Amino acid sequence: YTESHSLFSKGKNLSGTTDCYAGIGLVYYFRGEWRNCIRYLMLTAEYEKQTNDEEGLPETYFNIGCAYYKLGLSDSARHFYKLAETIAERTKNNRVLSATCNNFGEIALDEKKYTTALQYFQRSIEFKKQLGYFEGMGENYINLGKLYMETGNTGKAIDYVTSGIEYCRRYHANEDQANGYLVLSQLYEKSGNDVASLMAYKKYVKINDTLNNLRFAGQVAEW
Repeated sequence: YTESHSLFSKGKNLSGTTDCYAGIGLVYYFRGEWRNCIRYLMLTAEYEKQTNDEEGLPETYFNIGCAYYKLGLSDSARHFYKLAETIAERTKNNRVLSATCNNFGEIALDEKKYTTALQYFQRSIEFKKQLGYFEGMGENYINLGKLYMETGNTGKAIDYVTSGIEYCRRYHANEDQANGYLVLSQLYEKSGNDVASLMAYKKYVKINDTLNNLRFAGQVAEW
């Protein structure tokens, strides 16, 4: 991306330069370097605003919001999710609307606003059903499970998390699947089923170890 950016800059190709910024921003996102991610995605957003790119801009705003959320800055995250949502509503971009609803729900859950969180998660699921986009459904169901765990409905929480894990397994959403097994382990522990809790935890460790090994292999390859 850096080499490509250098070539586009020489030719004064703003569109190509912006694509490079977006790519670099996402590389930093997946490396967990949130502030560098925000820096490059903000450059992307500036160009998309200038060219009135209402397809790319809401996704860029959404990703900036995600990076701020990872930094623990919920107010900043909410601000950029709202910017993404406003454009997505105008352009009927249900994919972005589904994602923003889920993440608004996560913030509400963190703030213990359970009714609001429930409404957001359910709305996110409805958007995904309309789109036939089931790949991200696992995250929604696991989040609903967390909500019901917080409100003391352990049985319902287990049902939702189990469904979420199945979606994650089917569509290879491994990070969400690992998170699901961790939540399921906590739920079984709460219900007094220590054997099931241990089994779920072992599955969490197995998937998480695989993900960590892949990350480490990537770092070694870079070195």
